[in-house]
Amino acid sequence: MAGDDAADEVVQRTLVVALEAAPKDPSRPLAWLYGVMKNVVRTIRRGESRRERREAVAAKPEAVPSVLEDAAEIDARLRLWAHVRALGEPYRTVITLRYAENLAPAEIAIRLGIPAATVKTQLRRGLERLRSHLDESHPAPGTQPARDP
Repeated sequence: MAGDDAADEVVQRTLVVALEAAPKDPSRPLAWLYGVMKNVVRTIRRGESRRERREAVAAKPEAVPSVLEDAAEIDARLRLWAHVRALGEPYRTVITLRYAENLAPAEIAIRLGIPAATVKTQLRRGLERLRSHLDESHPAPGTQPARDP
């Protein structure tokens, strides 16, 4: 529990206890109420701690990708970047800055000293060329690769 919900829970439980039991020393009701509240908070925390331990014991480990899956992912990324490197300029540079360095088109424009619209056009054209290269080298299953007549 966090924030307002936790505070509401403490107040509600404290009021329930206060209505069910009377202070032993009626001359100090606020001190008694404060003690009740401290006990309520302690009880809530103890319960949350127990719940967290039970959940940790009962939790199933998350699936970890196999070494083969990791190797396939790395291989796919290497092949993709090989295609990016094969692109001509300026497409190679803008795609690398956009996707390897995670720069926004406006940031790329500043870095290269060209208009942002130019960067966007180069990105669009570069991605079109990259898709075309990928389609040629990795045809969809069930289709024949393009052949020269």
